[in-house]
Amino acid sequence: MLYYVYLITRLDDLKQYIGTTNSDRLSERMKDHRHSDRYRNRPFTYEILYSTTDFEDCLLHETRLVQQYDTYRNGLNATRSGKGCHHDSPQFTTHGYKYTDEQRANVSKGIRAAFAERKTKGLGHWIKGIKRSAELRQRWSVVRKNKRFAPCKKLTPIKIKDIRDAWARHITLPGEHKIGTKLPNGLTLTYRILFTKYFADQYRVTGVLIKGIIDGKVWRENVTNA
Repeated sequence: MLYYVYLITRLDDLKQYIGTTNSDRLSERMKDHRHSDRYRNRPFTYEILYSTTDFEDCLLHETRLVQQYDTYRNGLNATRSGKGCHHDSPQFTTHGYKYTDEQRANVSKGIRAAFAERKTKGLGHWIKGIKRSAELRQRWSVVRKNKRFAPCKKLTPIKIKDIRDAWARHITLPGEHKIGTKLPNGLTLTYRILFTKYFADQYRVTGVLIKGIIDGKVWRENVTNA
């Protein structure tokens, strides 16, 4: 793996920022920057100033380049070291915050105590949810039946209708002669699987979305469930 020190230049005012990342996270890091307060709706360019296989060496060069490009006093870096604001602790790195064994033990102890307290109060597991009455669950079931919590935003109403019509008409699909054969994951190829893959590839969406459409669980304004 390579570690990079990069330079970002904001094009509207030419202010600059020095940061570090690695070869696995470079594109993801730039996406993070595009959504940050510094760069949202503001064009910028980036370039790699230094690369190395040694992480500690990368951090040293980051600090040096922050000083060289003066991005702390006259740029966008929040600290002289290049680490994020409030991250001057030696335990903070590009990989994240390194917790000590004592800190990990305290976190674990706190979680166990919270679980024990909820169990004592009869609240159950907070992730699995609080127990709901049968009446309330039935009301939710009626309200949510054949619906998702949000409308489909990736496909137009006409495309959703076309997919449902194609499913209802059982259109001929490429590769139908393979129906009944075993797939690499061990499942048997069915018309439903073939249909889902065909339209997912055609519209560049997930198979889950296509299944939701043909099952009447995805909705959009002016489209009624088939």
